[in-house]
Amino acid sequence: MNRRIQINKKLIFSSTLLVLGVIFYDKYNGLIPYDFVNGGSDIDGMINTLFQVQASIATLGIALIALLSEAAKTTVFGVSVSRYVMQESHKILKHRTLIFTELCLIMMSYFAIVLKYNNLFISVFIISLVIILFMVNDIFILFYGSDYIKDDIKEYCLSIYEEDDIDKKNAILNSLEKDINFSVENNDFTRLKDDTELLFNILKVLIKEKDILTIRGQFQEVCTNLCEKIFMQEKSNQIYLCLNFIYEIYKECNEHNNDDNQYIFFTFLDDIYRELINSLRKIKYEIISSKYIIEKIHKELYKNLYFEKEKAESSYYLKNNYFLKMYSSFIYHEFFILNKQNNSEENISKVKHYLYENLKNIIEYDTYKYFQEEKKEMAYDEICNYFKILIDNFDEDALEDIFFDSFLDIYSFKEYRIRGIFIIVIYLYYLLEKESLVDDDLREFVKKLMKKKSFTIGNFIFRRNRNYLFNEKLINTIKNKLRTWEKYPKKRGMGKVLIMEDTINEFLIFTMLKRNSYKESLMQDILLLVHGNEFHFYTAFVGNNKMNTVEKYEKFLTLFDFEAIEKHKLIQKVDMLESAISDIYKTSEIKVSEKEKLNDEDIETLKENIQEKCSDTIKECISIFNKIPADIKTKTKTMTLFNLDTDTRFIFEDVNSRMGSWIKQSLIILLIQLINENLLAINKNYDDKESLEDFFHSIEENELTVDTLIGYRNWFYGYIKEDRFAEFEKNKNKIESDGLGNIVVAINSKQLFFMLKKIKVYIKNYSETEILSDKKRDANTGDGYMYNITNDIFIGFKKEELIEYVNNRKKKITVEIEFEYGISGKPIGLGLFFKND
Repeated sequence: MNRRIQINKKLIFSSTLLVLGVIFYDKYNGLIPYDFVNGGSDIDGMINTLFQVQASIATLGIALIALLSEAAKTTVFGVSVSRYVMQESHKILKHRTLIFTELCLIMMSYFAIVLKYNNLFISVFIISLVIILFMVNDIFILFYGSDYIKDDIKEYCLSIYEEDDIDKKNAILNSLEKDINFSVENNDFTRLKDDTELLFNILKVLIKEKDILTIRGQFQEVCTNLCEKIFMQEKSNQIYLCLNFIYEIYKECNEHNNDDNQYIFFTFLDDIYRELINSLRKIKYEIISSKYIIEKIHKELYKNLYFEKEKAESSYYLKNNYFLKMYSSFIYHEFFILNKQNNSEENISKVKHYLYENLKNIIEYDTYKYFQEEKKEMAYDEICNYFKILIDNFDEDALEDIFFDSFLDIYSFKEYRIRGIFIIVIYLYYLLEKESLVDDDLREFVKKLMKKKSFTIGNFIFRRNRNYLFNEKLINTIKNKLRTWEKYPKKRGMGKVLIMEDTINEFLIFTMLKRNSYKESLMQDILLLVHGNEFHFYTAFVGNNKMNTVEKYEKFLTLFDFEAIEKHKLIQKVDMLESAISDIYKTSEIKVSEKEKLNDEDIETLKENIQEKCSDTIKECISIFNKIPADIKTKTKTMTLFNLDTDTRFIFEDVNSRMGSWIKQSLIILLIQLINENLLAINKNYDDKESLEDFFHSIEENELTVDTLIGYRNWFYGYIKEDRFAEFEKNKNKIESDGLGNIVVAINSKQLFFMLKKIKVYIKNYSETEILSDKKRDANTGDGYMYNITNDIFIGFKKEELIEYVNNRKKKITVEIEFEYGISGKPIGLGLFFKND
């Protein structure tokens, strides 16, 4: 800065001198030279000599430029020293401009000599000397070395970020990135330190100027490349420098976030966190432990977490630092599994505790201006992952000190502890009792651990904290976390039945059963778990599996150091569980049936749909019978087309998709009933291969004219005259039904008249007698009835409940048709009827 002030003073002095020479050349022309040149010597000779000197001085400037160009290879912060000296350090007096100015001054001097403007010539000559001195002053800077000018270049770089020139900002960061790469590759630690300090100061300026776009853009790109390059080199001093740099930039942004509403968050570590973690396996913890840099970064990463709410969702989604939920696990794995030989037991123990304490403080004590709950949930997720890696690596000492003696506090009712303890204990239960893919060593470790700590665990879950309440969030969080911990085969392509979900359900059901002595309170707990999956829980724990549940429950209690319970008392407990699940199942079914109940408007709409479907289907089928032969006497008759018991859940779907086939099948049966007395009949066993031979023989023998097939069975593979039947059915009228594959009725349509006149649809409830007639009494209550809800699952209902439930869930549909019909002659056709015997 001081050097720039001096340069500006020289500029002002020289400019003033030139202006004075121009202004006063006429008034003092001829006077000044005589005063300065030996009192009257040869002025013209002196002027010519000075002109020659000036021309030589101008060439000296060009030589200085050539000399400065030799320093082009020298850079500071990626900025060329020669470029900075000649161009960037001066806003006006750039060396290129000065050379051009020197040449212009020579021309000015020439005209001053010709016109005898001696004062002007002397002024121009002095200006030329000043310019050369100015340029010589710059050349001396190079001899001082790059350290002399480092601060000026640093100040210049930072000043660029106070301007709006994006190209210059990008150029500075690009140059700095190249210099960082050079420093890393050549292990120039001092230079690398200076580069990172400048990069950090650039961030401070960007934050001050609120240039968020550059921070999230090119600045992060440079940080990514810097960190990746250093971590790949695996040099301890560089790694520590980089970790400290990461800590400082995160800290700077987080301090800004606390004081400003414009949130700045970084994402670059999401791209290189693997390189960061992998670099730790090559260094000793002592190198980076002096200022607890790993732990400090941990805290700053949490402060910098950013969540964004999706438009259609109420919850927030994480936008950066995705790896953070595994941070402690990664540090543990790299330092104490892969790099254990380089770290002392004391350091290993120290960092294990520090990682845990860090997370505990984040969850229990730290406060955040933004996303408080989301950040604590992230820390809770991480602490569970940390405990898991301790288990998977047989770290009994750490589990003893951190989990059992600290985290598993029997006097703590904090929800995050309860969730964490349940997750870890269920995971231990899963490894020990359920998963066949667990290695023998791990299973043995868990077995010893559970035996040693069974009372402690049981004391927390079943005794001291028995008054904590289960809630939906607690259960969902436990399930969501543990689903990701399921063990899978190590060999690719091998299948596996997922059992984690069932393990969680079993553990929670048994926990709830142990905690509750009364059915009412048990129902409150298991309702959160069972709701919506009543069928699954009923079949898994009670019903046919009840005794299996008794055995599992007995083993569960033994595992957690409870005294043995007599068999009949265990059965009583499971009976209570069955009764609770049955009641929940019944309540759920009743609520569902109330939603499915048809109101008057639904019933009327349904009647119209059925009537329309019947009319269209029947008319389509009987159109060939609408012509009345002359010798036919007709009758009008009303008959039931069909009765249908249907479930209200599917009733509208049934009408739209399946009603047509029901109507057609019922119509065919009705038609066969009407013409039965006027029909020849052949009865055959299903596998009688001569059936078709008898069929055609009868038609020929009775000289029947046949143009319509009703039914009907249309395939006779391996039967005698199979090919003749295929030819026979061509060009015939067909009234087919998939449900009548055991008949073939062939008639003459001209001998039958059938005309639909009226359709009536009845939709009725079941009577009390119909509902209760075959139901067993409920042995538990004595005043109820057992009802088969589905798959032989019988649930006890009170009489009023059952009647209402059945009539909400089921309806009787009856369709009556009134029609006019007549038959001409006897017989009108032949029927081939098959039976299975």
